[in-house]
Amino acid sequence: MSLSTEKQFLLITNTSPMSFIKEENEKTKDYIFQKDDTTKSTTLFVAIVLVILVAGVIVSGFYFDWF
Repeated sequence: MSLSTEKQFLLITNTSPMSFIKEENEKTKDYIFQKDDTTKSTTLFVAIVLVILVAGVIVSGFYFDWF
């Protein structure tokens, strides 16, 4: 009987798996993003900047006849 890779990792390290998003009321330190206003506003800012950059590349491509 073999264990999955995740279960083997948990047995070896004796820790729980890292979560992707931490809720505001959780008491864990193993997470990538925290669900709070700072993370939400930063994500929105990064998304807007990326859209502006992509739009700039497309517009410049048409302007310089690259497309």
